[in-house]
Amino acid sequence: MTEVNICISMSFISGCFVVKDNGTLTPQLLNITITFQQLYNDTQNCFNTFYNVTTKKYEPAVCVNCTEKYCNLNKYYEDHKADTGEGILCMDIVDAVSVYTI
Repeated sequence: MTEVNICISMSFISGCFVVKDNGTLTPQLLNITITFQQLYNDTQNCFNTFYNVTTKKYEPAVCVNCTEKYCNLNKYYEDHKADTGEGILCMDIVDAVSVYTI
């Protein structure tokens, strides 16, 4: 295994992009990555709408208005994490979700 393959394997970058039959990566994002980014952006935009920069706190309306978006994002992540068999996803997706988990 080459150093590049080891690096790619370790960071799960191949879970982000379309891989050719010969194993090389393309710059084209996988549909799972595109859909996740859309759900993530929707959730982040909702959270930002209810963030008070003066107090550096979220307004109580964040829960009422953003819960569904957050749950959709979380469900999409969990469903696709389970689909991989080993729970291996694009590391960018894993990192993005870790922002919202404790």
